Amino acid sequence: MKASFVQKIVVLGTGGTIAGLSVGPQERGQYRAGELSIERIWGQVNGVGLEPHFDVDVHQVCQIDSKDMAHAHWHLLLAHLQTAMADPAVRGILITHGTDTLEETAFLLSWLLPHDKPVVLTGAMRAWDAPDSDGRQNLQDAWAVLQRLIARSMGGVRVVMAGEVHPAGSVQKMHAQSLHAFESEAPMPLSRLTQDPPTSPQSLGSGQFEAPRSVEDVWPYVRPSLAQVLAHPQWPRVEVVMSHAGVEPAGVVLALVEQLERERELGLGREAAPATPRLAPLRGLVVSGTGSGTWAESLREPLLSLMSLGVTVVLTSRVPWGHEGLSGHPLPGPKTPTLASGLTTSAHSAHSPGGAQWSQLSPVKARIALALHLLASQEATA
Repeated sequence: MKASFVQKIVVLGTGGTIAGLSVGPQERGQYRAGELSIERIWGQVNGVGLEPHFDVDVHQVCQIDSKDMAHAHWHLLLAHLQTAMADPAVRGILITHGTDTLEETAFLLSWLLPHDKPVVLTGAMRAWDAPDSDGRQNLQDAWAVLQRLIARSMGGVRVVMAGEVHPAGSVQKMHAQSLHAFESEAPMPLSRLTQDPPTSPQSLGSGQFEAPRSVEDVWPYVRPSLAQVLAHPQWPRVEVVMSHAGVEPAGVVLALVEQLERERELGLGREAAPATPRLAPLRGLVVSGTGSGTWAESLREPLLSLMSLGVTVVLTSRVPWGHEGLSGHPLPGPKTPTLASGLTTSAHSAHSPGGAQWSQLSPVKARIALALHLLASQEATA
């Protein structure tokens, strides 16, 4: 007799190299990403070991090269995830994703999704039909991890690549070609998880595989709910600039200042509808700084000018690891004594624009966090 309550796993495809096909001779390694549908990929995977009490719902969210991932694609993905999270029959979710922006999507999901159901992301460094393709194995590994998480009733977001399980908040792509392209602060070898009895979560000992906590930061970002994000497909505009040797004060940052000043002079408000398309007003800027979050002195005046125009500035480091305990590089200005430093322990910017903050997140993750912060602040003051 068939059970009245069927448990499901949702598989979501977004394209990427794992869905790529070779272009020309396969040995040259040239391919087009996002060519295969998730239905075709799933149909070609053998030996996944689907538990008999699980049904699988497969959905194509988008079919792109992940370098082209946009807020609109995230909006579609989040809508699918909201539906899956709300369905009591769904026990877990598996997402295939391109590796270029996988760490950004993983971070976004770790900040927005509830931790009551497991979500596992995976991808590939080689096209699906390449002789040394890693996509099939990564997909099977991700499936094995997801089933273990379900068996242990463990939620949260994780990334599975090259035989390792990474926490979504700290994972980064660190190599452009290697199959072992991803690193994180606390990866777990896949073998450790799959060899442990699924009924003995205490056998993990160190607790590395406990439900991952959302990444905390020195600046208390305000986070919107998933429903709030889905209600605002247009995110606040946040840009990223880099501090580097030889950076010119009259470069990108000054151009942003001039753009904002020009818009103010023209009186173009948020509701204005000019005949030609224009960028949304700049709300935030992330500075990818050097070392411990320092930045070139030539950027001081342009950054202060942006803050005086209501732009929230977040100072980060372009160095991947070692941010713990750092407080950044202060950004005081002789004419702006209220802007004391990049480190704050209060959310004084939560409902007011402007100000400089230090973040231990990577620049691309800080951009996401800041955009969400500004979206939530906008909601709070609406």
